[in-house]
Amino acid sequence: MAFVRTLFDLYDAPFVSVSPADGIDMCQCPLCKGKDDLDRGASGWHSDYAWQYVNRVAKAVAKTHPDKMVMGASYSSFTLPPASIDKLHSNMLVTMSNGRPRTPDEQEHEQK
Repeated sequence: MAFVRTLFDLYDAPFVSVSPADGIDMCQCPLCKGKDDLDRGASGWHSDYAWQYVNRVAKAVAKTHPDKMVMGASYSSFTLPPASIDKLHSNMLVTMSNGRPRTPDEQEHEQK
């Protein structure tokens, strides 16, 4: 959170992206373990994990910078919306990113 707040304070940026990089590696600490969901397919394996993080940052930053926005990208294994969040925080932006074409194996898994 401190890094995001610093960017807002030093550069007066209207928004900051905190989106995870593609190919994220799941943390296996007790708080994170089990937040992946292979049943959601290649586009949603990490949706809850990634979007809970972005939403948590947005909520915390809103307390000190209510006029600023936090952005996350709908991308890769977190393209699908999270199943665990009913409504994203009001100071959160979502950008849609076109991912790579799915391999035949991924397409087959998604159809199951």
